[in-house]
Amino acid sequence: MATFTDLLLQHWHGLAISQTSIDGRSLAIADVVMVARHLVPSTLGPKVAETISQGNEIVRNKLAKGDVIYGTNTGFGGSADTRTLAHRGLQQSLFSHLMFGILADDKPSQPSLTQKSSNGVVGVGGSTPSADHPSKVVLPINEPSGATTMPESWARAAMLVRLNSLSHGASGIRVCIAESLLNLLNKDIVPRIPVRGSISASGDLSPLSYIGAAMQGKQSATVFSGPRNGGKRMVVRADVALASAGITPVDIEAKEGLAIVNGTAVSAGIASLALHECLCLAGLSQVLTAMSVEALLGTDESFDPFIAETRPHPGQIDSTKNIFAFLRDSQLKMDANNPLKSAAGELYQDRYSIRTASQWIGPVVEDFTLAYQQLTTEINSVTDNPLVDVAGNRILHGGNFQAKAVTSAVEKLRQGLQSLGRMLFTQCTELINPATSHGLPPNLASDDPSDSYLFKGIDVMTAALTSELGFLANPVGSHVQTAEMGNQALNSLALISTRYTLESVEVFTQLAAAHLVIVCQALDLRVLECEFRKALAPEFSLSVGKYMTCSVNQVDSHVAALWTRFLRGWEAYSKMDLDERLAKSIYELEGDLTKSFARESLPDTLAVVSKVQGELLSTTLETYKKTRALFGREGGQPTSGYLGRASQKLYQFVRHDLKVPFIGEELLRGVDNTPDAGLYLAAGELGAEVGLAPSLGTYLTAVYEAIRSGGLHDVVIDCLKDVRGADGQKNGFA
Repeated sequence: MATFTDLLLQHWHGLAISQTSIDGRSLAIADVVMVARHLVPSTLGPKVAETISQGNEIVRNKLAKGDVIYGTNTGFGGSADTRTLAHRGLQQSLFSHLMFGILADDKPSQPSLTQKSSNGVVGVGGSTPSADHPSKVVLPINEPSGATTMPESWARAAMLVRLNSLSHGASGIRVCIAESLLNLLNKDIVPRIPVRGSISASGDLSPLSYIGAAMQGKQSATVFSGPRNGGKRMVVRADVALASAGITPVDIEAKEGLAIVNGTAVSAGIASLALHECLCLAGLSQVLTAMSVEALLGTDESFDPFIAETRPHPGQIDSTKNIFAFLRDSQLKMDANNPLKSAAGELYQDRYSIRTASQWIGPVVEDFTLAYQQLTTEINSVTDNPLVDVAGNRILHGGNFQAKAVTSAVEKLRQGLQSLGRMLFTQCTELINPATSHGLPPNLASDDPSDSYLFKGIDVMTAALTSELGFLANPVGSHVQTAEMGNQALNSLALISTRYTLESVEVFTQLAAAHLVIVCQALDLRVLECEFRKALAPEFSLSVGKYMTCSVNQVDSHVAALWTRFLRGWEAYSKMDLDERLAKSIYELEGDLTKSFARESLPDTLAVVSKVQGELLSTTLETYKKTRALFGREGGQPTSGYLGRASQKLYQFVRHDLKVPFIGEELLRGVDNTPDAGLYLAAGELGAEVGLAPSLGTYLTAVYEAIRSGGLHDVVIDCLKDVRGADGQKNGFA
């Protein structure tokens, strides 16, 4: 049985396309992503024209015989009791009553609709429309300032899915309709579509009407057109854009207007983009969990395959296998029989945020798998009404436009993100809180805790994001209102729910970025601790052992006991500043040292004890400072060598590729806090802020952008391929 990981790897493999062929039956989620966001061109399959023509011929014949066909010679919806012979006029009435959306140009980079020139170009600034655009373009999935207008990637996704549906041959259109839509896509002429106004009942009527209007070159419609210079596009009247691109506007004939506007393409297309993001974020969550296990000195016993085999839910088995493999070769994971786990006062088991992670992740990835199947089916479905059965020479009236399957899919995605977000949030709080972090400093401060509260603000930020995810997880589909003369008493609200799912993707991505910066800091601090102990142990043994007068075996025994006592105090006082922490940990050894260094007189014994304590204090302080110096901005810290392979890859990506360093107060407010030492060295390197000095927000932004661009997901996919084998391929999701 194919697993979620198999699905994700196959989906990722499907992104490596340079062109997609449209046949109405074999469109993949990856195809939607690549056409919508990466401008991959499309072609019609070899049999599409013939199939479409056969359906259109049946419509023509039925009309010629006087058959009544909904929306072709009848009214629409609750007004279907009317009849007309004005077939073309009837189709145009669709655009008259459906193009009601608000399209306010509220983006600073977008000229106002009031800036019109005589040629119909809106605020062209001296340039002319062109189909030319850079070869490597990635359209954003969200455009924060686009309050009333859909991002271009949404519109392109909707256009592709609508084209695929029409290519099935059951909609009764002419081939020129499909070709017109194909030309708009390939020449990058993108209709401006209102964000709101659809209840996704009889499909997404109003949003699709703007696509149909652009195909006809209506002067009431505007489109994004021209070259993509830095992502900025001209807003051009549809007729002007078509003329400039050499595209002939289509004349809408009988049934064709209804075939264009009646369907789930907008909801399904945008949901496909959201699904892509959710699949990748679910994969990332598993690597972040493995990193948290290491940073918290957790055990991999919780992910032993036997545990999942005794409760064989597919998602749990899959995530267990991944995390168990991610932790392989880690020097930070704790064996179940480690003395530290068995000692009184220590939790014998890890807390739930990591111990039950596979049980928590499992149901989510099962839901995501089902959502993938639902949306793959939807984007390869004919969702208008009525439908043409070519084989049976019939026209059938039904309700394939009801987008409840899309609502079902995206609400699973949104609720799954809330669950994963809650897990990541809990892991973050346990890393930041010294009461739960197993010896890490409070707020993950790399300086004295009395002078640095480094991750305290991010702790609050993660709580805010998690709360927002909880609110967004509420179902949308339960808020149905009766519409359209009572005819649309059931409506899916799929597009509204999809928009909220994309909002959840945005919030979750910020949470994941915060988690990754937090856990990398925690791993550095953990390895700093390990390196400090490793460097101090022989010095400690030498400083203590040389004053003992007992046998070698007794010396070793006494030194081991003193070392254990020192470490216990050192970990217990992690909230203290370095000098105070060292002094308290060492001076608490006084009683044990007195017993170990007994001399003929008490004054002689105390003198030796005082000398040893002084040497220890000097040695430990010097050793700690030398070890701390290894974790500078040069990136030479030894952390990677301690990590499992998955954690190592993601850690190195953050530290080396993104140049997010081990963070301390000196970096953020001291001598290094200058533009030439900051994260942004030149325009466009990691952002537009030239000369911006570093801040916590700067580093979180760099990670956030790496997630949204997909660059970080490449690393996660490599981690999963390591688990599955070199090619990461398995059968099961065609």
